[in-house]
Amino acid sequence: MATESNTAPVTADQESALGLDANVVSALAYFPLPLVGFVLLFVEDSNEFVRFHAAQSVVTVLTIVFVRLSAEFVGSFLPGPVALLWGLLVGLVNIGFLLVLLFLAYRAYSGDRFELPVVSDVTASLLDAL
Repeated sequence: MATESNTAPVTADQESALGLDANVVSALAYFPLPLVGFVLLFVEDSNEFVRFHAAQSVVTVLTIVFVRLSAEFVGSFLPGPVALLWGLLVGLVNIGFLLVLLFLAYRAYSGDRFELPVVSDVTASLLDAL
């Protein structure tokens, strides 16, 4: 189960270093490119809410990329009909990944500091390192 920590609720009057509302920038961090999260991690220095979501998006998207590349590697060794079934399974997993990113963007836009249990420890250590 995912955990919620409302230690730093965001309000509409909080702004990020980009001049946009913190919840908007936090939701944009989940755009499915790791580059967006990386940029936000280094541009945003004052708003911990945005930094948290940027770090979580980087870890989440890199995990997704790793899983997808691994699945494609495994699929390249499978014979015809099995490869077709594997491709369908990978397609469903990709839809699941997209839904997770959309859910995280929605929660960030709603002002929630929503932590995914699988990546929360890595996210915390990434924030500590920066």
